[in-house]
Amino acid sequence: MISTAERLLGWRPQISLRKGLEATIAYFALEVAGRGGPSHPDKRPPASRRTGRAQLALARSQ
Repeated sequence: MISTAERLLGWRPQISLRKGLEATIAYFALEVAGRGGPSHPDKRPPASRRTGRAQLALARSQ
């Protein structure tokens, strides 16, 4: 796959797949932990809170 990209595009990766994946995983781990902060924060409550209220209302009506 890399040889095809190099031949067709003249592109070669700058870092190994392993190091790239390690950096990507570390980045998203920080995002999930909330320390990195998303680029475009969602102003709505988490889905679990939004759907939780609807489920509670539905359960009470039954």
